[in-house]
Amino acid sequence: MSAKRAGKAAATRKMGAPGKYSDAMLKAAQKYFRDAYVPTVAELADTLGVCRETVYHWAGSGFHPDIADMLGRIQTRQEARLLRGGLSGVLNPVITKLMLAKHGYASATDNTNKNSGEIAVAVSGAVVVGVAHLSAEEAAKTYFTELRPPE
Repeated sequence: MSAKRAGKAAATRKMGAPGKYSDAMLKAAQKYFRDAYVPTVAELADTLGVCRETVYHWAGSGFHPDIADMLGRIQTRQEARLLRGGLSGVLNPVITKLMLAKHGYASATDNTNKNSGEIAVAVSGAVVVGVAHLSAEEAAKTYFTELRPPE
């Protein structure tokens, strides 16, 4: 085989396995995002039939900006719905607390006044005091009307 012919054969040969990403997968991802109450990257990957690392690779490769945008939107929606569901009592508080920790939230109990029964919870820079005395609906109303941090 001549060098010219060998070079042409090498140039036309595909390198690596063919990619799995397709327009059908994008539509499935968009449907998942619309339907999921608290979306996660793991569940998105499972819906698409790929591993989580593949979704992150698609997002970081620069070839799939729609997936990169969706990952950002998943994080935003997840945070918002965890806050809303956690404060209203709709979502499991333990799982909500665990997931909000990934968004930089933390909780703390103020034990300086043991007789008051009040609990201070840090919520994105705001402090909700006396949550133990409020119903879930009252706590959510207090957060969203009075203590919500500026966006």
